[in-house]
Amino acid sequence: MRKTYADAIAREQDCVNRITKSASTEQLEKLDADRDLTFRFMVNIVEAYCICPTEQLQLAAKRLDAILGAYHALNEKAFSEETAGIDGLLNDLGGDAAKADIELLKLENFVSLLSQQNQDYKDLDRTRTDEYTARVKVETSEARKATDEALDAIVRRVNAMQEMEPTPETVAFIDAVNQIYKKYSDLIAAKADKNKKPDTPIV
Repeated sequence: MRKTYADAIAREQDCVNRITKSASTEQLEKLDADRDLTFRFMVNIVEAYCICPTEQLQLAAKRLDAILGAYHALNEKAFSEETAGIDGLLNDLGGDAAKADIELLKLENFVSLLSQQNQDYKDLDRTRTDEYTARVKVETSEARKATDEALDAIVRRVNAMQEMEPTPETVAFIDAVNQIYKKYSDLIAAKADKNKKPDTPIV
């Protein structure tokens, strides 16, 4: 029955480690492309105003360009890193001085658009994460049930052999398994004690 048990363990491992494509992946990619476009547009507009012949507009653009420069190639970063980066950029653009420059260059609508696009991305990404977690939990629970049943069958088989016709080999096998079980039980117990919070805070 060893193969049955090994197959059950392998199934559990597959459930936890399997990488699957969520139904919302394409939507996330579209939302990311939209916010990339808005970000690049803002960068291009600000860079264009940096050589504007009107000094007031040029100075405002240069101040905004300094802020945007801290987020260079933001649209080329990994999705999660870009999401956090846009949050940081929007926070930097939220200061009074930056707001005045944004209004002067007529970029308010695009800043608002970028904020909404980033929020839409985060909202959808959160539902995708919940979807994956729920799916893995259900599938892993089913796999664990099959593993437990396989182990129970092995234990019953060995116990029956021991009752009906005990042999030195059977006794040695049971002893070896019990030693292994005790070893890992002790390790788990020790780890649990180590991670357990004290009943009273240490002053």
